[in-house]
This record gives sequence, C-alpha cells and structure tokens, in this order.
Amino acid sequence: MSRYGDRFSAETYAKDEPVGAGVSSEVPDGTYGYSLWIPERLFDRTLFLAKAYELHVLPVLDPHGKNELTPLQAETLIDELSFIADIVKDDLLASYMKQLVELAERCARSPRDERLLIEGP
Repeated sequence: MSRYGDRFSAETYAKDEPVGAGVSSEVPDGTYGYSLWIPERLFDRTLFLAKAYELHVLPVLDPHGKNELTPLQAETLIDELSFIADIVKDDLLASYMKQLVELAERCARSPRDERLLIEGP
C-alpha cells in the first residue's frame, strides 16, 4: 500500500461524523432516519472536487447544516456527481456518490413534490 493508500479504505473513515441523505417522504420530520450515511471527510472530498471544477449545486451545500434540494437541483446534482465519478479514480468515494445519485434520481423523478435532504453533523 502506498503512503496514501489508507485514503481509499473504509476503515479510515469509520469514526467520522456522518452526513445523512434521504428523500423527504422517507425521513420523518424531526428525525435522522436517513437511508444513506456518508463519512464526513468523504462528503467533504466531493465538495472540494466540485469547487475545484466550478460546479453549481455541490459547492454550495452546507456540510454542517441541513440542505433541501428541489427536483431540479437534484437533477443538477446527478450531473455533477456523474462528472466527478468520470474523472476521479476512487472506488470508495464512487460507491457513496453512486448511492447519492440513486437518491437524487428518486427525488427528481418522483411524481410527488419530493426534496432530497442532505444534513451534516
């Protein structure tokens, strides 16, 4: 393993505070019943990459607060996460981005007025 190889290991982030994500209809008000939990440092990595490539939705997410994305914003998020996945060779990060894309797709394609919720610690 290289000097920085631990950056690709899930164990490295096991004690991180999590960032939760879910579709609004599945997260009861006032709870933290999210269907996806992303280690904080991996979520931050995604935000830093988005800022570096001057994307639109990801860079403005508050990593320590509650974010509610509309279906249109969820569509943009899908595009941005797909772009990052295409340029970065990081299987661990890619697995979390794929799950976040799946949630964003459910929000964007729902016939109801859903929101994609992303909430930091």
